[in-house]
Amino acid sequence: MKKLYSLFCLVTSTLSGFSPVVNRYLPFVSSPYLSETTQTPHALHVQMMAVQASKLFNSGEDDVSLYQNNGILEIDGAYKLSAIVNAQKEKAAREGVAYVSAFDRETGGGAWAGRELAFGARSSLLMFGGTLAHERSFGKYIRCGIELPFMRVEAREQYVFPISERDRGLSIPDREQVQRLRRYVHEDLGLTVGDWTHEGIGDLSVWGQYKQAWKHVWLLRSASLAGSIAVSAPLGSKRDELYAASIPLGGNGHWGIALCFTPEAELKEGWRLALPLSLTGQTSHTRVRRLSIYNEPALFSPLEAKTKIAPGLTLTFNPCLTVEHLSDNLHCSLGWNFTKHWADTVTDMRSDTTTVPSYLTRTTLYKPIVGSTLAMQRQNIAHNQADKKRLSKWHSHYLTFDVAYELYDVFPQLDTVPTIRFTLDYALSGAQRARSYKIGATFSWRF
Repeated sequence: MKKLYSLFCLVTSTLSGFSPVVNRYLPFVSSPYLSETTQTPHALHVQMMAVQASKLFNSGEDDVSLYQNNGILEIDGAYKLSAIVNAQKEKAAREGVAYVSAFDRETGGGAWAGRELAFGARSSLLMFGGTLAHERSFGKYIRCGIELPFMRVEAREQYVFPISERDRGLSIPDREQVQRLRRYVHEDLGLTVGDWTHEGIGDLSVWGQYKQAWKHVWLLRSASLAGSIAVSAPLGSKRDELYAASIPLGGNGHWGIALCFTPEAELKEGWRLALPLSLTGQTSHTRVRRLSIYNEPALFSPLEAKTKIAPGLTLTFNPCLTVEHLSDNLHCSLGWNFTKHWADTVTDMRSDTTTVPSYLTRTTLYKPIVGSTLAMQRQNIAHNQADKKRLSKWHSHYLTFDVAYELYDVFPQLDTVPTIRFTLDYALSGAQRARSYKIGATFSWRF
């Protein structure tokens, strides 16, 4: 039984300050670096948290003009109804299928010709969940653990029109007609109307750490250096292609592996500074996804195709200053989290990519501008590919506030007592990542 329990501990993780799960919609799980007054073989952690997000970090680029909300549904690019309809027409024509667009059904086709009809595509995300974690020490220098999150996510979508200067002069009946056209277009795409909700577990993470500590190093009271490795298994559900506002509960089908290097120093009695730096890589994953035909956002593309995504690397730097015993048994921490994710590589894996080419495989435009040469068309195609690759890279800055209290008054008979923590992750800035805010409460007990 003891060997079985040890094996269980080796395939699990804790709130270790870094995570191999990369999700651009939800914040990373992070934790303060409180010192251990006692070398304990076990630790249990139970965290409850709530996350809210309603827009993207401002990328500093104003694609469509006056719209400043940077809605989450614009994560793959600006929502322009004309681009989506053009993609639907091209797909039907190349497949030889009779298709009458919503514009043609409603207006005969010419009423909105030449207009982009740009919308503000917004989504509000609300996540309630928690994390169960256990860690185990093996001797003086080695610890390992397991972490499994569970959550319920609710997403609501909203499409704001008009947002561009040209469309602001439209009458109220015209605006209502454009919104009605948008709903018809979504029906043609096979998107499910209404809010998206989902509940389940996230990705399982396991980690191991080797740590060395020294007393009275240079002018420091103590110092330590830890190296960690963590692996995540994609148990969480993937993004649902039937809902535009759907998000993955984990790494969207990708395995993750993270290496973390954590120097820590006690600057003076009770003042501890940790400087963890981690690098996360993810395996490629192939499945059927929505894939842009040209310049429409992938979330709203009519083409569903076998697609391979090889994620870029993710760098996280999470310095944290902890003041222990600010008052009896009360500890406070202030941390800063910087995360940078490099661009993903997307590959169209269909056996036939010529009948309906995607933005990755096409060599000419379906309806080129009059007078454009083949070289000009290829230049436009390459520019569009570069823009979409740029949209897959992101970064963010967060502040983390943390208060922890050791429950000696509640459990005076115990040698090591539980600790309760309250945390706030506050979004500062970034680009192409959901601006999310998290509050959490954690019960931790080392024994």
